[in-house]
Amino acid sequence: MNQWITGTTGTKRITLLNEKFESVCLARISNEKSANFSVYTPFMSLGEGRENLPSLLLEERTLLVKDNEYLQYLRAFYTPPANRLIDNRNTVEFGFEKKKEDIFNSALELFNSSNSFVVNVFSSIVRNIIPMKTIESEVRKEGVGNSNRESIGALYLSAPSAEPRHLQLAINVAHEVGHQALMLYQTSDSIIHPSELTKNVYSAVRRTDRPAIQSFHALVALVYMYDFVDSIELGKLSDFEKGFVETQKLKYKTWLKDNISDFKEINFTDIGKMIYDELFDYIESI
Repeated sequence: MNQWITGTTGTKRITLLNEKFESVCLARISNEKSANFSVYTPFMSLGEGRENLPSLLLEERTLLVKDNEYLQYLRAFYTPPANRLIDNRNTVEFGFEKKKEDIFNSALELFNSSNSFVVNVFSSIVRNIIPMKTIESEVRKEGVGNSNRESIGALYLSAPSAEPRHLQLAINVAHEVGHQALMLYQTSDSIIHPSELTKNVYSAVRRTDRPAIQSFHALVALVYMYDFVDSIELGKLSDFEKGFVETQKLKYKTWLKDNISDFKEINFTDIGKMIYDELFDYIESI
C-alpha cells in the first residue's frame, strides 16, 4: 500500500511536509516582525491578520498549555466553533483548570503508550494542546475537540465528562491528529476538486450529510481513531475500560466500512486520490 497519511511511510511524508511548512512560516513571521524566531508556534500559520497577533501567542509553550494569561489572549483572538452563549455565558472557552490536569496527563500517558502510527504523527507535528473549559451539561459528554488551518500544530480539547474520561480524551487526541495531518496536505493542495468541495457526502462522525471536504476530514480522523484504539495494550486496563475500547473499535470499523464507498464518485485531486486509495486499502484490510 502506498502510504501518504498512515503507517511508517505516511508518517515520514507528513513529518517532512510539516518541517517545510514550519520553516516557511518561521521565515515569514521573522521577516514581518523584523525578528529572528527560532521555534515554530501554531499561530505562525495564521493566513491573514498576523499583524494583529499578540506577541505572547508567538512564544513557545509547554505541550499542555497551562498559562491562563496566554489563554486569555487567545480567548480574545479566537472563539471555539463549539461555543454557544447561554444566559450570556460561554459553553466553551479557553482556560486551564488545575482540577482537570490529571485527566489530560493520564490521557497523554495512555496515548503515548500505544504503538499506533498516530502517536508518531502526533510527536512530529503537534506543538500544543490548548485546554478548553466547558459547561459540561451543555456540550458533548465525550468532550469537545477542534483543529483549524489558522493554527496548525495546536489541538483544542476539553476534558470529557463521560467515563472512562482519560480514554475518551486520548481518542479525541487521535481524532484531532487526523485533522492535522490532512490540513498539512491542504496547505498546498485542495484534496478534492474545487468544484466539489461543498458537494454533500455522508459524514461517519457527524452521522449526517456534510460538505465533501469536511466528511473526508471525518473519514481520516476516524481511521486515526480506529488505528489508535486497535493498538491500545488491553492488559493494563480495567474490565470496564477493555469493554469500552472493544466497543469503540467495533463501532469505528463498522462506520469506516460503511462510509468509504460514499466517496467513490467524488472528483479528487491527484494527491487526494492517492490518499483516498490508501484509506480504501487500509479499511479493506481491517
